[in-house]
Amino acid sequence: MGKMTYFINGKYYIIDDETGEIKSVKINDDQNIPAEDLKQLVKILATKSKCV
Repeated sequence: MGKMTYFINGKYYIIDDETGEIKSVKINDDQNIPAEDLKQLVKILATKSKCV
């Protein structure tokens, strides 16, 4: 299935379904998001809104 993100006790974790590997996520308040990353985020959000 891939990777799933979980929010537990105020922290985010990513669990890889195939390997079982768990990683914690650090949130950075950086406002300098690269344009290419923003394009991908918009595509993901647009796809999700069509599914609802």
